[in-house]
Amino acid sequence: MTRTLSPCVYTIPNGQLNDVEELALATLHMSKDDATERFPEDYEDTYAKCLETFECKGMYASFPIESRSGDEIHLEGGAVLKSQVLADLLHRADEVVFYAVCAHGYEEVSAAAADEDDLIGGMFYNAWGGGYAIAAHRWIKCAIADAAHDNGRFAGRGWIPGEEGLEMQLQKTLLERLDVSQIGMSITGEYTVRPVMSICGIMGISDDEAIVHDGADRTEYH
Repeated sequence: MTRTLSPCVYTIPNGQLNDVEELALATLHMSKDDATERFPEDYEDTYAKCLETFECKGMYASFPIESRSGDEIHLEGGAVLKSQVLADLLHRADEVVFYAVCAHGYEEVSAAAADEDDLIGGMFYNAWGGGYAIAAHRWIKCAIADAAHDNGRFAGRGWIPGEEGLEMQLQKTLLERLDVSQIGMSITGEYTVRPVMSICGIMGISDDEAIVHDGADRTEYH
């Protein structure tokens, strides 16, 4: 089988990152009214600094599935994904997409807040960093789905190693197949990367539109 999606690398415009505020506030368990009433200056100042400083990048590459054996998915190029959960989730897929996104700038503003013993500022920067990373994650999944659609194909949901019962070692395989240095990511340990606000994931591609709904019955999914 030939590869459907060509590898892509993006700098994601901040204006295309939807719901950053909503996502950040969710991590704080606050409404916007609550946050701006209790911490008006911290909220506005940290958000403005993030808009000025943060830059999100993302990339993906796809790999046709050559064969399956029990809980193993064998990809073109020799990579093997060993996971019964993933094998079940991607049972319709004939192609696998690895993707990664990251939010640059978080370490800089977080370190500055720590140097100034600014606990409230640090709390907000942590929330903003998470909000940007999750928004970038949503953006890259939409980009993959759109690219699949342009080729008359369908993309399934995104699955993150270490969540949903997926083995964390899948991230190692993913990172070995992506040149994440292209988006300024670096591997700092067996399962750790920089920037801190980074997300890696896996999606399946298929001619069968039903793949879009696979995994929707799980209690948590992406």
